[in-house]
Amino acid sequence: ENTGSHVAKQTSATLRHPLIGFNSSKISFGSLEPGEIRRKSIKLNTDEDINSGPESINSILEYREDVNKVSRNSSVSINVLKNTELVISDFESDAEVNSDSRLMIELENVGSGEVEGINSKLSCDGASVIDGESFVGSLESDESVPTVYSISPSKEKVTCNVDVKYTGENQRTLEDSLSIDAEKSNSILPAVFITCLLMLLAVFYRKKSSKEK
Repeated sequence: ENTGSHVAKQTSATLRHPLIGFNSSKISFGSLEPGEIRRKSIKLNTDEDINSGPESINSILEYREDVNKVSRNSSVSINVLKNTELVISDFESDAEVNSDSRLMIELENVGSGEVEGINSKLSCDGASVIDGESFVGSLESDESVPTVYSISPSKEKVTCNVDVKYTGENQRTLEDSLSIDAEKSNSILPAVFITCLLMLLAVFYRKKSSKEK
């Protein structure tokens, strides 16, 4: 913006930052009338060593006012955001039909930036969900964390859907579906145990009755 009272001619801005590259470090704006605003877009390439957060880009403003050449230092602040991406890296379950079971789903941050506010919800077809929500504070790049849920399968083939919302460079969502094989519950052993117990009680009763006679 030309905040002066004279026409600014041959206006340009030269940008500098040790960890940020520009497709054009010198931007030309031409002539600006008093009060005129002109905008230009440029592409930035950040170095892998730069951190997320605000960064100040130094600039040298140059222009001609009448016959005089004017040069002044300035700066502009930008907010640097790194790419983030969550994936399901692994899952395991001890699922058993008609039994409260555990399902572990491991989330991994495969992006270059930090992931925050991770909130995951689980829904299943073929199983009732006892505890289907998990919250994780944050994950650094290449870091993973297990999220644990409780389910009760009603059949052997179970499909569970995972919906994960998290914040990185913006609000993002991860949706995935998992197929789980639930084992049949072993109801033979309890029945055998009860039968043996009844038989022992019957023998004991008969011996007691014989002694009383």
